Amino acid sequence: MPCVLTEPNDRLGASVRRGAVRLGIVCGSLALATGLSPFASADPGTADEQVRASAPEFAPIPGTAGSPLVATADEGGIRRAPAPLVVRAADDFDRPDGPLGPNWITRGGGTLRITNGHLDGRGTPSTPLSLAFWSEPMPSETQVMRCVVRWNGHDPEHSSIGPVVRANPGVDTGVQFAFTESMMALYYEDPSSPNGFAPAAGTPQYASTSKFPEGAVVELRADGNRYTARVNGRIVLQGTVEADEIPFTNRYVGTVIQDDSRERGGGQPPAQLDDCRALTP
Repeated sequence: MPCVLTEPNDRLGASVRRGAVRLGIVCGSLALATGLSPFASADPGTADEQVRASAPEFAPIPGTAGSPLVATADEGGIRRAPAPLVVRAADDFDRPDGPLGPNWITRGGGTLRITNGHLDGRGTPSTPLSLAFWSEPMPSETQVMRCVVRWNGHDPEHSSIGPVVRANPGVDTGVQFAFTESMMALYYEDPSSPNGFAPAAGTPQYASTSKFPEGAVVELRADGNRYTARVNGRIVLQGTVEADEIPFTNRYVGTVIQDDSRERGGGQPPAQLDDCRALTP
């Protein structure tokens, strides 16, 4: 449901009005472990992209239909099911603490790194956001970025993380599915917007949510002008961004992190990401 930050002491709401602090995304990209090369394997994909976005209820990621044709009750016809997805890159971050390595492109105010086998953005600035992108462009305009959430006992109210699709490092930071313990958003950077971000059409600036479960699988998919955010396979946000805002030809995917914890009233540090994968048809 839409979230309007009405409490006068809410730092994020106040900072949004000032244009100073922005809900961000985690800078972890879907890459391969150091020393490995990209691989391709079949992935069942996710549920019907035409399903209406629903409240944040969490369910196992569904498989695809067994038939390439699916009957649609609302139209009374037949349409082709989405093409199965293929894993293009993956990183479990299971290596020593330190830099992400040469398979990553890092941008923004800080540098994301590996800490205790997870993608970590603690200590990065509130702004600019800190991002990391897998160094190889995706082979398709249809892109999925999927990661596992590790809260590590934290309850960040303002420090956000999340996946990114259709980015162009150094030019566009892409479309982002950003979330904290109680808020989420589907947006892209837009200097002309009051707080520097524009929500995808059909979505609120911020939406309230319950805290995603520890180990939840978060996903952002770009397909045409439609962007779909899922948690454990369930659609939580869905909206559109046209190509004149974020070009469909942008081929980089990744993650973004924002740490507000060192700011006054910024709350706890951000969560971390784990087991990231990049997928396309």
